[in-house]
Amino acid sequence: MNTGPLVFIRGGTKVQRDVVTDCIGFCADQLLHKHMRDKLVMDVRLIRDLRDKEETKGDVVPDDSECEDDRPIEFEMRLDASMNMMGLIRAVCHEMVHVKQYAFGELKDTQVEAYFRAIADAVHSLYGSLSMAQATTDAPKGQRP
Repeated sequence: MNTGPLVFIRGGTKVQRDVVTDCIGFCADQLLHKHMRDKLVMDVRLIRDLRDKEETKGDVVPDDSECEDDRPIEFEMRLDASMNMMGLIRAVCHEMVHVKQYAFGELKDTQVEAYFRAIADAVHSLYGSLSMAQATTDAPKGQRP
């Protein structure tokens, strides 16, 4: 009988891995039904300087290959291992709220895709007046289409 989420963690220190594991278990207890919590699988990567590299303290995405009634039960979470312990705990709790939203069908990838589509549209509206010839000419050599 499972008593909580199955958590796999790569990277970080042993203390960070232990804290993240405990925090995921606590959040799952608070946010999910028992039957959901016991099926939950988390694949976590602690990445040094993630915020500097990708401008995020963390993120979580469902593993689409393992869904139950279109609701994911497996997730991949990335966290910045450079944060202090309180920042790491806050980031885990924040990402676990998204896990809950995905698990209850409150958040779907289509919403995330819509967000990125809106960003792409905004960028296009700023640079859309450039012709393909201008974009090609202005692009550095080797990056031209």
